[in-house]
Amino acid sequence: MANVKGPAWNYFESLNVSRGNEEVKCRFCGKLYKSAKEDRLVDHLLKQCPAVSNEAKTAAGHPDTTTTLPQLVAQVEGDQDGDDSSDDESEIGDDAEDKSDDEKEYMSVEEQEARKCGEITYCLPAFPDIDVTELNDVDEQPVPDRTFTEEDILQMDVDNNDDVGVFSNDGPDAGWWQEIETELFDENPEIPQPQPRRRTQPREKSHGKPWIEAIEQSRYTDFVSKHHACTKQCHAILTQEQLMGRRKSIRSLGYHARSVFLVSQVMTAFPLDRQRNAKFFFSSDRKICREAFVYANDITKSRLYRAWKLVSNGSFRNLQHGLAGAKGTSALKKPQIEGVLRFLVEYGSLHGLPVPTVQGASTGLPNVYLPTKLAKVELWEKYEERMVGPGQAVKQQNFYNIWDKYARHIKIRRAHTDMCNVCDKLFRIYHGPRGDTGKQTAKAQWEAHLEHAAQQRAQYREKVLMSKLQYKNLDPETKKFSKIDGRTAVRVVSFDFAQSVGLPHHTDQAGAIYFKSPLGVHIFGLVDESNSWVYYFFMNKSNCIGLDGKDSHGPNSVLSMLDFFLKLSDNGERNLCIYADNCTGQNKNRFTMGYLAHLIKTGRYDTKEIHFLPPGHTKFSPDAFFGLLKRIFRRFSINLPHQMKTEIATKVASSHTFDKDEEPEWIWKDIKTFAEDRYESVPGINGSDHFKLHRDEERGVILRHCAKEGGPTTEVLMEAAKNKTSIVRTRKLVRQAPVQVLKTGGFSATRAKELLKPVLQHVTYNKQDEWKKFITTNAPAPPAVAVPKRRTAPAPPNPPTPSPSLQPSVPAPPKRQRKK
Repeated sequence: MANVKGPAWNYFESLNVSRGNEEVKCRFCGKLYKSAKEDRLVDHLLKQCPAVSNEAKTAAGHPDTTTTLPQLVAQVEGDQDGDDSSDDESEIGDDAEDKSDDEKEYMSVEEQEARKCGEITYCLPAFPDIDVTELNDVDEQPVPDRTFTEEDILQMDVDNNDDVGVFSNDGPDAGWWQEIETELFDENPEIPQPQPRRRTQPREKSHGKPWIEAIEQSRYTDFVSKHHACTKQCHAILTQEQLMGRRKSIRSLGYHARSVFLVSQVMTAFPLDRQRNAKFFFSSDRKICREAFVYANDITKSRLYRAWKLVSNGSFRNLQHGLAGAKGTSALKKPQIEGVLRFLVEYGSLHGLPVPTVQGASTGLPNVYLPTKLAKVELWEKYEERMVGPGQAVKQQNFYNIWDKYARHIKIRRAHTDMCNVCDKLFRIYHGPRGDTGKQTAKAQWEAHLEHAAQQRAQYREKVLMSKLQYKNLDPETKKFSKIDGRTAVRVVSFDFAQSVGLPHHTDQAGAIYFKSPLGVHIFGLVDESNSWVYYFFMNKSNCIGLDGKDSHGPNSVLSMLDFFLKLSDNGERNLCIYADNCTGQNKNRFTMGYLAHLIKTGRYDTKEIHFLPPGHTKFSPDAFFGLLKRIFRRFSINLPHQMKTEIATKVASSHTFDKDEEPEWIWKDIKTFAEDRYESVPGINGSDHFKLHRDEERGVILRHCAKEGGPTTEVLMEAAKNKTSIVRTRKLVRQAPVQVLKTGGFSATRAKELLKPVLQHVTYNKQDEWKKFITTNAPAPPAVAVPKRRTAPAPPNPPTPSPSLQPSVPAPPKRQRKK
């Protein structure tokens, strides 16, 4: 049964069908294809045809995938007439003549091999065509070109019916020489066998076959006995010493040197045209026959034929042995490979989830994810249970190799973290019960969401590329733009926070430290995309904003570091583009917009753009540089914060590091309060991802924001004084001082006590004194304890003395006597 033709065939006119090859002509431009294949026809319609219609492009780009599973099995088990890979050279030569020059131009080596071994098309509703064109290929060596027939070989006086292979220790035919040597010793017991080399003796380097005098003498005797009837009297022209010397000198050469020598001899022996016979020479003045040439140069007739064919085709690569590209007897058969692929496709269609994403580069098919709980060995066990017949199931490793080579788009889904909320919600709906009516709606929403994320990524890459091209126009001496170039130049910057690390850190970490609270070090990464340079900002809990660094990730921290970088980096550009993640607490807020508006108002920039990538799809340049930093960090032992700069960050290429304790110009600013009183809030800021600011002479700084690039925008006047919203606010702005400087909070007494006692024992012994000094310097001084004065009890007041008449007559108590 022939393969089902796709919609691309409808736009080609069939002219002739011969030997399984169909000749077609394009209905639009008239281009001919003598051996038409669907992939080349689709490629012609999509990329090459100048007069193709939009309808044809749409149909060719979306093939029909409604083939059912019985049709798939019928295609796999169908007609295999086109799969004949005969090694007959005359047949291959005829096929080569049938190919047109235009067709050869677009045919790769893989397509030529696939044409000889056939094609198998798999098609299911959830799976587009799987092109399995390399089922019979064991290795990836190119197939030898066989463009000459046996008649040409006989005409050139070259006999290719030689059963002897090519002998070489560094080639695959070394086993043949060992078998011949063993047979020779068995037939002639008087020939002394070589003694095995002792382990104490040094191994001698041998380029080719070993030289054994007795064997070479017997071969010379056979050559003379079979060559006595030579018309050119080669045995009389050449002596035994000359022949043996030539063979021995060639034997000492390496494999590549022998190939070069043989090609040079063949180029002088064979004529360029096919009308004259070949002429062989031992030297410039000694003409010999072909048999003597083969024996003198220590080659075989088949090797001579391959060298002549190589030279005739204009190729000068190393010679290949006769079994190059041949399939071994223990190799997998095509039905076994088809069975594995059929099982994977059917199992994926029943239990897999086709993800509507961009097609992969390896197979060109959408990825299909199997359940996470499934393991590879379980899938192989199910395959083995299905193939109940003897010899049908392949081994476990072969099953994995076929899966990895031909069906890479079928994958076992891994567990993911930090996923996009929209993707997770739509994933659960689409992966729900099959009868759910909202499945198609969820799929459409998912595709639109992924397309929007892909557009964001493409725009980000495009802006980075354009900025890099502009920065090539910098003056090499001053590193500045000219005034004309600076008006159009755009600096692209991206930044983000990395996951904090704890100190002390050791390569051999003790388990007890996981139950304690080490000193946290925050890492802020800012990438100058225009110059491909990364800037690391290191700060610890002692020099951040707030007590114990509670406000280390707020808008004041982010904008203070951005302002510090922009003051250091000024190449004369008048435009700035920023990329950041969609975190509202750090980046996406009214304070960031107010700070950017203030830079435009003061004349630092003409225009500014800030773009926020969608949540869950924010893998950009800072993440890559964070990965490099963390990879180095895991290999070093760090005790103190200043070692992060000296030991770790200096080993990252194209980077510069700032430490808060070593940069006096890096100060924390209260930009939040500064921008809140001067600039307006932005309504609908959480629903937009693209913001652009520019200055108008009459209305001041204007902000336009939108959800999608090119979509409907909302305009906001950023300057509060221009809006005249409050007379009190306007008067306050006149009286208000510039931006205030914030002080670092340092450690609290409780935190300092934790770092000095429980954490100190994990610090390296010779660094403990520095650790104590660092903690006590940034900890608050203990309050002075006042010594209280000694307090004495006041004397009780004397009671009034009663009158004598009122005193009772009570006898006085006797005095207590001391006991002896």
